Amino acid sequence: GIAGTDGGSAGSPAGGVAAVGGAAGSSHGGGGGTSGGANGGSGGTAGGNGAVYHPCPTNGEACRVMPLGDSITDGCCGENTKSMGASYRLELFHLSLMNKKNLTFVGSGHSGPKTVDNVPFPPNHEGHAGWTIADKPAPGARDGLQDQVVGWLTNKPANVPHIVTLMIGTNDVDTNYDLPNAPKRLGTLVDTITTAAPNALVVLAQMVPTGNDNENVRVRAFNDAMPALVKTRADAGKHVVLVDIYSAFVKNTSYKTALLANSLHPTDAGYAVMADVWWGAIADLLPAK
Repeated sequence: GIAGTDGGSAGSPAGGVAAVGGAAGSSHGGGGGTSGGANGGSGGTAGGNGAVYHPCPTNGEACRVMPLGDSITDGCCGENTKSMGASYRLELFHLSLMNKKNLTFVGSGHSGPKTVDNVPFPPNHEGHAGWTIADKPAPGARDGLQDQVVGWLTNKPANVPHIVTLMIGTNDVDTNYDLPNAPKRLGTLVDTITTAAPNALVVLAQMVPTGNDNENVRVRAFNDAMPALVKTRADAGKHVVLVDIYSAFVKNTSYKTALLANSLHPTDAGYAVMADVWWGAIADLLPAK
């Protein structure tokens, strides 16, 4: 879809870039509407009014992106050889180089190749394998992002992000953990991030489908709660937008074999689809290199 009149840049060819806070609907969907992308493309969601927020430096420094999430962000588990544990970050960095944009990754984790396109690859991230949205609200629950995220955002000045790419909830859905409250817990996490890093833009993703059709019913229910969650916060002046990675995956009718290495983790091709969706949301925000 084309950007709405008050919206931001056009979306990625591969994925649905939501329009909340000013970004456009996806280019594989229908035409974007007026007032910031109402009636956005099929892969995107309706947008709010107002200009696009630009969080990145204008002094020549790289825009710091914090990839935040679970094992899908981490790129763990050895399913893929090309990405070398870099998840979607490898292709996202490649896109930045190809388009002469100045991007780096920040976080306490490290994984990925030494170089991409003969350029040193920034291996940093906050992807945590097996983690959920919130930390141990019940005995025996898995670790979650909520209890640690403030430290990751604030402990090191060099790690304070300009953009946070957030996808979380796969382990909540996969273990059927406290799903009725999952959207509320996600909203709390987003609020924590925007409070700790008020100048950052949070790009929240609707999560990828799994390889299990029954489980995907729960995935869609969780994803369906996100547009309202984001709109409420964007309308309140918080810097949050939504992207739809789920639609970008299921657009490929063979996604279970082409884009998933197992029931939960993407193939390299799946990570490239993810990167395209993230790129559609942030490309025009990145400084030139």
